[in-house]
Amino acid sequence: MDVIGAVAAGAAGLAAVLAGVNLYVSDRREKKKWAEDERREKEQSERDARREQERWERDALIKNLALFLDASFTIGSNCHTILRESPPPAERARLSVAALAAHDAGGDAMTRLRLLAPADVVDAANRVRIRETELALACCPEQTKPTKEDELSSNMREAREEFLQSSRKALSLDKESGTDFANSKTWRPFRVMVSQMARDKISDTAT
Repeated sequence: MDVIGAVAAGAAGLAAVLAGVNLYVSDRREKKKWAEDERREKEQSERDARREQERWERDALIKNLALFLDASFTIGSNCHTILRESPPPAERARLSVAALAAHDAGGDAMTRLRLLAPADVVDAANRVRIRETELALACCPEQTKPTKEDELSSNMREAREEFLQSSRKALSLDKESGTDFANSKTWRPFRVMVSQMARDKISDTAT
């Protein structure tokens, strides 16, 4: 019996088996690595998609919070001018139309806030709308028991501050900020002057 030949054949067979095992293990390892890489890529893609969605929702929320608050200030400004200055019919009509347009714009923003904002923000926005309605009704001549303008202003200010605080909470902003200006001086004299100039222009046009 050729012992050497048998040993050589056995060694060759063993080498072939080991090569096969190594190939199998390497293939399994490669497939496992590929599957792990694919899983990580999928998870990263899902995280990116969630971040993009959250960014879009936050941007949309900020935009509509600002639109709603801007509309509220426009309503307040025009209604307060009507109540304080008792402008002539043409100017009163212009202010009323501007206030109504702002009310409609605020309503559109309110609809979007119902979809985007937490419940406490929507509730605060509803209270702002109620105060806006009270202020608008006070401008109607047929109101038999009009509310004092100072009370209306105070109610509106409180509602806006509550809305702003709820909005900041929804946006995870720590520092609170009110809706009042810190400056003790106001633009009222300038506004009166501009209103008077507008009335004079309307009067000149009419004549």
